[in-house]
Amino acid sequence: MLKTINLDLLEKNDLNSFIFLTNEKKRLIRYLKIHNIFLSEYWKRPKVLSGRKLSHSLYEELIILPIDDIFSKSNLLFMCNKIKKFYK
Repeated sequence: MLKTINLDLLEKNDLNSFIFLTNEKKRLIRYLKIHNIFLSEYWKRPKVLSGRKLSHSLYEELIILPIDDIFSKSNLLFMCNKIKKFYK
């Protein structure tokens, strides 16, 4: 579960994404889509790995929230605040 997002990091221009794990990935993606936030890297488990036991759960839990020049600080704050609200 996401505990905190350090919004001070948005002041620095050396980040290109927030990466976090959540056991509510599908629900979070649906919630963000309602708010017109679309994740660019939604990894699904490849069919060739379907049914196999893996040493990790990245396909099911990894979220990558892009942070790049096309987003203003207010856009990033909006995205982060929506994610924080999802977990309240």
